[in-house]
Amino acid sequence: MYLGQVVERAAVKELFANPLHPYTAALMKSIPKLDFDRHEKLSAIRGMVPHPFARPAGRPFSDRCDDYLGEECSAGNPPLEEVSPGHWVRCIKYRAASERVS
Repeated sequence: MYLGQVVERAAVKELFANPLHPYTAALMKSIPKLDFDRHEKLSAIRGMVPHPFARPAGRPFSDRCDDYLGEECSAGNPPLEEVSPGHWVRCIKYRAASERVS
């Protein structure tokens, strides 16, 4: 979830093995590993979580997303779509081509 909205839903093993939403992928990169070198910096998600009453226009995660697609990411919020059996994601990268902004 990001800003109170489900961005990805899948079985635990699938989610950890194949995170599709940029927020999920960023969270997975920030998990310390058992063999983590304490001198190595953890991966961080850029920016700050917006105030719940001052949400960004368009997709809630777009201003922090490393996969930002410009105008497409500013136009509304995509639905949660099943991209493979049991794996749902809310991201413009996975929307049906016919629904994408031209």
